[in-house]
Amino acid sequence: QEATIIKWLKITYFGSPIVISFLPSPLIQNIIHKINPELKIYYCADLMFKPKQSSKKIKKWEIKFIKNVDHIFYTSIKIGQYIKKYSIKKNYTYIPNGVNFSKFKKYTKIDLNKEIKNNNIPIIGYVGAIRSILDYELIEFLLKNIKANFLFIGPVFDKKYIKLSKYQNCIFMGNKKHELIPGYIENFNVCIIPYIKNDFTDAIYPVKLNEYLSLGKRVVTTNIQELKEFNKENQILSISKNKEEFKNKIDS
Repeated sequence: QEATIIKWLKITYFGSPIVISFLPSPLIQNIIHKINPELKIYYCADLMFKPKQSSKKIKKWEIKFIKNVDHIFYTSIKIGQYIKKYSIKKNYTYIPNGVNFSKFKKYTKIDLNKEIKNNNIPIIGYVGAIRSILDYELIEFLLKNIKANFLFIGPVFDKKYIKLSKYQNCIFMGNKKHELIPGYIENFNVCIIPYIKNDFTDAIYPVKLNEYLSLGKRVVTTNIQELKEFNKENQILSISKNKEEFKNKIDS
């Protein structure tokens, strides 16, 4: 793999490359070392180590990468605290996730009548991957206690979602082309970010937040740290500490 990259660089006379990496793995670091780029940049969008997982090796390699790169871009305040702890050169910049506003300003409307059987009740919507960071107990509680359709749009990476499929008001629509996402969000009465709260999710700045807000939607979320920080300045999110509060804020 690294030999192929180096060969390509020579054939194309690709001199003084700048390498931007999302991953700090040993393989990536070895390739970067062989390439010997003009600049090495680490784009840190998530903590590489997750709770309850064996992550000492990953953390070891990430710390080494943080110390050796020329610059680091990070997407959340908590990640920044972690970066600053190990950075020797003090070479970092906070850039939270954004949104392509021009794409979300002009979009094709989506008619959900064909996709939702009971379309006379509100739609509570979520856009994003179906993965282990979702609070499935919270979602099930909402399904049982709110008269609304819950629409989930995004790729599925976690089989736990299957137990929610038994509820008629829970609809998993799978992955959709990104240019169609604004048309779906426009149909939502309320947008949600139902993440579990832990060290990993506290370091996430969800891309979906900007997409929701760019369409003027109300957002109800769990109390992950980055969104609490966001709300200190903007005071626009409905942040919930427990499932009852989450339900009440959707109702309101």
